[in-house]
Amino acid sequence: MELVRQPKKNILVRDAESLEQACKIDTIIFDKTGTLNEGRPTVESISWFHHDDKYTSILGIIEQHSNHPLAKSIVEFIGACSGMYTIESFSEETGKGVMAIVDGKIYRIGSLEYLNQAGVIDINSSQINVNGMLIGFAEESRLLATAIITDKIKETALSAINKLKYIGIEPIILSGDNSKSVEIIAKKVGIERFERGMLPAGKKTYIENLKTQGKMVAMVGDGINDTEALSIADVSIAMGKGSDIAIDTSQVTIFKSDLDAIPELIAISKQTVRTIKQNLFWASIYNLISIPIAAGVLYPFTGLLLDPMIAALAMAFSSVSVVTNSLILKAKRIS
Repeated sequence: MELVRQPKKNILVRDAESLEQACKIDTIIFDKTGTLNEGRPTVESISWFHHDDKYTSILGIIEQHSNHPLAKSIVEFIGACSGMYTIESFSEETGKGVMAIVDGKIYRIGSLEYLNQAGVIDINSSQINVNGMLIGFAEESRLLATAIITDKIKETALSAINKLKYIGIEPIILSGDNSKSVEIIAKKVGIERFERGMLPAGKKTYIENLKTQGKMVAMVGDGINDTEALSIADVSIAMGKGSDIAIDTSQVTIFKSDLDAIPELIAISKQTVRTIKQNLFWASIYNLISIPIAAGVLYPFTGLLLDPMIAALAMAFSSVSVVTNSLILKAKRIS
């Protein structure tokens, strides 16, 4: 597949269609983790309701089996655990959590909603109202602990959102996180519409509904959970530090974590489409004027006849003007 690049802007556009479509975007969907925030979650605290060293070890061993950033943050917080316990079974539900069987007992780690659906008790709604993402750890139906995990907002998130809103594009957050942190981030970056607790299928359905309303939708994400939404969006944008599958699914990749690259992509798209229209106009003018005159259309009325060599030169000049106009695009200041 041919690649179109804007290396100075750290933007990779995989096809001409997505570059052309970008200037028509009127709605942009953002994932939260790794997109609007840094994607480097940090455990602020772990609150134990039933604690001993055994549970700490089991928590660490289970999380060492997961590649999810949240799991890695928990391992960093409690430290790597030795294999004194054996995992007999391990499964992971995308966007929800993980389940493992250790010493014949079922352990789950994930969102409180995920644990609640599995029949875990001692979960109350007040635990959701924390300034961060809340993860629960349970043995069978008993809640053992909750961890508060936070992630910093990217420095360019606010400026990027302001630029998008200025040019009439509506930003929306669709996050799998069910905590209050989604609302907090939305307020800090100036996004009015947001949905939390969205599973991958839910994100896809949300975008499909927007498209049926006539919206031109772009999706910005970085993880495996975003691939369904990326595949259905009119323009799919992946952050370069995200998962390989998200990058492979997307039409556009932002190599750095700079969200200002998104309004820049739209500006590049607008300028490129404008240049294409100018090239078509001038190429048509040269051909519409010179070729008929050279063919003698005006000769019966005015006696005017254009030398074919001059007509050929005019056509050659049209090609030169198109190429020159295209090269000027590279030198133009995109903002």
